[in-house]
Amino acid sequence: RNLVLGFAIIVAVNAAAILQGKGLYSINYYTGFERYQGVFKDLHSMAHTIGFSIMLVVIYFGLQRAWRGPGAWRKQRVLMVVSALIVALAVFSLIKSNVRTVMIGLVVFFGVLVWLRNRRWFFVYAGGLVAVWLLSGYVQTVFWDATRGKGVGSAVEMAGSGRPFIWGHNLRMYADLPFDQQITGLGVGNEIGVMPANGVITSEYRFRAWESHNDYLSALMELGGVGFLLVIWIYYLLFQHARSAPATVRPYYLALLVAVIAMNFLSNSYLNRFGLGQLF
Repeated sequence: RNLVLGFAIIVAVNAAAILQGKGLYSINYYTGFERYQGVFKDLHSMAHTIGFSIMLVVIYFGLQRAWRGPGAWRKQRVLMVVSALIVALAVFSLIKSNVRTVMIGLVVFFGVLVWLRNRRWFFVYAGGLVAVWLLSGYVQTVFWDATRGKGVGSAVEMAGSGRPFIWGHNLRMYADLPFDQQITGLGVGNEIGVMPANGVITSEYRFRAWESHNDYLSALMELGGVGFLLVIWIYYLLFQHARSAPATVRPYYLALLVAVIAMNFLSNSYLNRFGLGQLF
């Protein structure tokens, strides 16, 4: 409960700043969308914190129901109102950030939760997602139009702000490393480059590890095969721990873990961003 109330302050202040037009991070040239970071110093840290607050509210009330019975919610009306306000303001802030990784993470979180609790409703949930994808111009713009105009690679390679192109570059670089560096990696912090925005791949860029936008690939590049396997082992232990939880609370633990795993695959998230790692 204290976490929910604490996040309420952060979410409310952040949304208020965005409503006043403060904390503008950038304007996407191709879509025209304004992207806000609010009171945070980093756009993605804001979006992940906001996404975490939404999952936290759901997990809190889910655990209350599991531990105290279905009527537990009705006894916390004030907290329910505060939580509903948190979720509404958090969704607003997330939309204004246009951070797709967190949107996908929330879709995965609720998908896993619905699947584990009631599989019949999962198909309704999946159908709703398809309808939103087909009918929402905002969703199609955020997830498709942002792939245009990068100037390098094929259309498939440039999807998701060029993630497949970046992953291919780093994997080829890893394959060409000496065997000892494949084992130990390039060292923490040595993914220091970014994909060139102008599309010109000079030798300076060609022989540099780019920021992977994938925590697992970053672990492989910086920590080598040994570090990568240790990271996978840690997540395996977390998964086993979540699976061993009582049946009434297991869906919430698994939903959070799978959502984080998905977001880690699509961005440098809960492994590479220190603040997000603390939250997780």
